[in-house]
Amino acid sequence: MKSTGKGSRGRQVVTHASVGKRADVQQLELAALVCSQAIRKNPNYAPIHNTAGLIQNELGQVNGAVGEFATAAKLDPKFFEAQMNYAAVNLGFRGFEQAQAAYTKALAMRPNDYDAHLGMALALRGPITGSENDYDQRVNAVQGELDAAKKLDANARTPTTTRASSRRSSRRRARSTRRSRRRSSASRSRSSSRSSTRRAASPSTTAP
Repeated sequence: MKSTGKGSRGRQVVTHASVGKRADVQQLELAALVCSQAIRKNPNYAPIHNTAGLIQNELGQVNGAVGEFATAAKLDPKFFEAQMNYAAVNLGFRGFEQAQAAYTKALAMRPNDYDAHLGMALALRGPITGSENDYDQRVNAVQGELDAAKKLDANARTPTTTRASSRRSSRRRARSTRRSRRRSSASRSRSSSRSSTRRAASPSTTAP
């Protein structure tokens, strides 16, 4: 909402953007209310705590989000998404130690997860100042996680690239085949035309 200018005390113009934003917030607040009611009915159901954390994070209530993700992960230690969400939110406000612990648990469940390796690299890199006695070891650990993420990303892209190359090769072969057929047809047509011309030009063998 924005003011209409000087002398317009109390009068404000509602923009489309502000209306949309307010509607989104109202929907999120309603979803948060539904989650809180569900949690009261079944406080030991991990997925609802994870959902509540996502909603609170969208509303900017970071502390509440962290608490919900932590509860979800505690109720179900094998809940991969809860560990990832807990790690990501902690990483956002420099909770590097907590993020490292959560990413470690996530990678134990899914060692080939790209986002988990990338998040771990960020969590390991965050607290490095350059004055550590084990600086080189820390940097190598960060690089190791980045290399793992790059390798997973390259592997994920390879099938798509291969399929695209295969499709291009198939199209090239099809175009080549069509050109060959057209050339062959044209050649036969020219040959037939020359043969007809020769027959027309040759003298008749019929007796007079």
